[in-house]
Amino acid sequence: MSLRTRSREIMLPLLHTSPFISNLDVFSPERLKIPQDSADSYLSWPDNDGLRGHRALKFELARRRPDVVFVPTARLLRTGRPSVVMVRNMEPLIAPFAGNSARDGLRNIARRLAARLSCQRATRVIAVSAFVRDFVVDEWRIAADKVGIVSHGVEAALPPSCWIKPVSITTPAERPIVFAAGSIRPARGL
Repeated sequence: MSLRTRSREIMLPLLHTSPFISNLDVFSPERLKIPQDSADSYLSWPDNDGLRGHRALKFELARRRPDVVFVPTARLLRTGRPSVVMVRNMEPLIAPFAGNSARDGLRNIARRLAARLSCQRATRVIAVSAFVRDFVVDEWRIAADKVGIVSHGVEAALPPSCWIKPVSITTPAERPIVFAAGSIRPARGL
């Protein structure tokens, strides 16, 4: 399950039922469909809105005047409102070219710049691990009190009785196994 799917299926219902949130409006591109019971209102904007400077999104934010705007991926977006961004993809930040084509490396450089600027502009920054927090604070000089950690993996760990070794893994039981979930990217060294 991708983080976008996790956000829609797990995070949004938790936010929506939180006693600390009085109203949750969700804005997303047309291609991402949000279950209607995950928010008080749902607005989609054209997929190409980012190419137009997010005009439709900015118009709607100006009209609704939310208390806080949460952007789940650190991206260059001026909302005119207090904002929270989340930094989670470290490949563009620490290894933009690591095994990538020149084209993908340049895209990662652009992503890195956008993430840094969005962290500088944001009211609050969420890092998904201590490593990410340390990078943002130490390398980018973002104020430590502006950066908080919200770790991935909110579900309870499975009990050992559920740990079943797949039959396709034929390594001896005493040898450790490293499992990596997610896309296989050159920067991950897999």
